[in-house]
Amino acid sequence: MNRTAIERQTKQLAQSIQMSDEFREFEAIRRQMCKDPALMKEINQVRKAYFEALNGENPGEAFQVQTKFAASLSKGGVREFLEKEQQFCMMMQSVHDILDEAVSFDMAFILEEVSKNDG
Repeated sequence: MNRTAIERQTKQLAQSIQMSDEFREFEAIRRQMCKDPALMKEINQVRKAYFEALNGENPGEAFQVQTKFAASLSKGGVREFLEKEQQFCMMMQSVHDILDEAVSFDMAFILEEVSKNDG
C-alpha cells in the first residue's frame, strides 16, 4: 500500500471520528458552552486543573479539583461538557492504542540512561 492510499484511509478515519456519537455530542455541548466566554473560561480552568492533577506526581489531587471548583461544576452544562469530553477522549485513546499496538515504535531507549562511557 502506498502513502497516498494510507493518507486516504486516514482521512476516512477522521471522517468516521467526526461522525461518531462521542465527537458529535462533545462538539454540540462545546459549541453551546462557547456561547458564554466567561463560563468557557471557568471550564478551561477546571480542565487545566484536572489535567495537571492527573498528569502530575500525585494523581489523587484530581479529587481536590472537585472541591476547589465546586461552584463552577454546579453551573448548568459544565459537568455534561466534562463528561462528553471524557467520553470523546476515551474513544480517541482507544484509537491511539490500536494504532500504537499495530505499528509500535520501540521507545524504550528514551527511558534508558546513557553512561558517560557509552559516548
